Parts: sequence; C-alpha cells; structure tokens
Amino acid sequence: MIIVVSDIFGLSDELEQLSHDIATQTSTEVLIIDPYNGVKKQFENEREAYDYFNNNIGLDAYLKKLMSHVSKHNRLLLLGFSVGASAIWRLSEVSQYAKNIDYGLCFYSSQIRHHTSLVPLIEMDLVFPKAEASFDLEYVIDSITSNLYSNGISEKVESIKSQYLHGFMNKLSPNFNAYAYNTYLDFIVKKIKQRK
Repeated sequence: MIIVVSDIFGLSDELEQLSHDIATQTSTEVLIIDPYNGVKKQFENEREAYDYFNNNIGLDAYLKKLMSHVSKHNRLLLLGFSVGASAIWRLSEVSQYAKNIDYGLCFYSSQIRHHTSLVPLIEMDLVFPKAEASFDLEYVIDSITSNLYSNGISEKVESIKSQYLHGFMNKLSPNFNAYAYNTYLDFIVKKIKQRK
C-alpha cells in the first residue's frame, strides 16, 4: 500500500488525480492522508493555506495522524509533499513505526531544516527544490548528508536537488510545473515498482 501524505492544501481533486495515476500505473492501493480529515479546503492562495495549517493543525498533530495510519499497516510506501514530507522525515527515525515502512519518498520538505541530525531507519529519497526563499538549501542538504555519513547510513537516503521550485508537483501551487510533474510522476512510479 502507498500512503500519500498531502501538503498544506490537503485533499484536492488534483491530489486525487495524482494518487489515481500512481495507483493505476503501479497496480497498488493508495490511501491519501491529509491534515483536514478528508474535507476539501478552498484556499485562495498558498499563504492562506499555510496560515490555516499552522493555526489549526501544526506539524506535530499531522505527524500523530500519520503515526496512527502507519501503525495499522505493513510494508508501506510513503509519499509526501512539503509538510507531508516533513512528517514522513520525522516519522522515519521512530522504530515503532519505521518497521512498517519499506520506503519513503519526500518532495520539498522545508521543515526538514529543523531536523538535519535525525537518523532515519528506512530507505528514502529526498527531492529538494532548486532553492528555498527562507533558508540556505545547500547547507541543509550538506548537513543531512554529513549526518548520514557520520552515522554510517548514507546508502539509505538519497538527496536529489531538482531544477524546480517548491510546489512543482501541486497543480494548486503557483510553482507548479507541468514538465516536472510528468517527469517526477514517472520517477515515483519507477521507485514504487522497484519495491513491489
């Protein structure tokens, strides 16, 4: 089973379409986890979504929600975007849950910058944007890489710096990029098929 962990926009027609495409191309069941309990929010823009998420949910509560779902399944493949990727990253070091996860694929987690010394227990790919406005992305990637090497687990996690901006996979984001979306959809499908 694949669990797709949404970004701050939550459940949307666009995320459902992406999940459907992944399920169809991999012949794998897909479950979507979102911060708003399946209620589709109609945010005017990214700032509104960000403020709503931070004021009403928060990363810690979202992480707990993900933990609840992960504890009910085995042999999971996790796919997260932005804050969903941050929740997966944080979950990856908790052995109680990591034992149920075969692989994690995280797209443009900005909150990862606060957890660069984390030691993941699962195999992961981290797909970063080409830059982040609010922090030094190169420093974060270097810190994660250095930490993985010093803990002897550098082979578990691959960091990939894309040529696209944060949100390139989300059709609701101003940074959506159709070419990148199709390219990375193929990448996601390939990674999932390798682990089936």
